[in-house]
Amino acid sequence: MPLILATVQNYSVVDTLPMLSILLSSLRHLPTDPPSLFFDIEGVNLGRHGSILFMSLYVAPQSTTYIIDVYILSAEAFHVVDTHNSLKDILESVDIPKVFFNIRNDSDALYSLYGISVNRIIDIQLLELATRRFLKSYIAGLAKYIKKDSNASADSVGRLYDPQRGGRYEVFNKYPLIMEILQYCKQDIELLPIL
Repeated sequence: MPLILATVQNYSVVDTLPMLSILLSSLRHLPTDPPSLFFDIEGVNLGRHGSILFMSLYVAPQSTTYIIDVYILSAEAFHVVDTHNSLKDILESVDIPKVFFNIRNDSDALYSLYGISVNRIIDIQLLELATRRFLKSYIAGLAKYIKKDSNASADSVGRLYDPQRGGRYEVFNKYPLIMEILQYCKQDIELLPIL
């Protein structure tokens, strides 16, 4: 039984294997130019020594965000197969472009924790750095780009998880999920296509 199932304003929390299988089925035959799949990963100490809690997936042609609860689904999140692909297959595919913002820690965690070698990644942070005409020694974070390019505030939930502001990353694995966390994951991923 799912701990939370939310389908509000074009997003769904995917926290059961049948829901994940349905999601995977909906990803077949999506256009690849422009890319259809935008990813973001949230975790505690995200990287080889941390954990993945959520994988947010924005499917541009559907205008829908899926928040995959990796904490609940564990390794099965990457190995459940619909009739064709698993999430691992999609992430490793050379035929499907996947868009991330700063994939370094995400990639490290996926490989170290689940043996997933991502392919055909478009990293918005690196694209911006490569096309920037000024100060290439500084790499900005997502909050800076959101503030600059979208008029939205990535700060709205930062007080909950940012250790420098009295928060904790563990807020992402408290159940039932806080609606602000779901909104944060949704906003974070849905802004990537406009950056």
